[in-house]
Amino acid sequence: MCQNGVSETVNRSIVDIDFTLDKLFGWHHNTCYEVPGIVLAVYDSILGEAPDEIAHDIKELMIEIMSIPLPKLNISLKCDVTIGQRWGEKLTAEDADFPIEDV
Repeated sequence: MCQNGVSETVNRSIVDIDFTLDKLFGWHHNTCYEVPGIVLAVYDSILGEAPDEIAHDIKELMIEIMSIPLPKLNISLKCDVTIGQRWGEKLTAEDADFPIEDV
């Protein structure tokens, strides 16, 4: 039951995040590396890309969307979002060209 709730939240979040980013930034195959977007989902994780200058704003947007309560249950799941240059790497404040905070 819990895994299903997490899976549904991730799937719903992917659709909502993708829709929101498309409305805010648009997407075209010529600009795919210049605008933020979702790259892939791995189990209960969503991997996205964004230019460094707006990465923190995209992080906040993803947290907001993923924290929307589950329908009918009216509970929201806790989510962690980290910013890094590579999958699984956590970027520290000293390494970043922009201000970051731990979630």
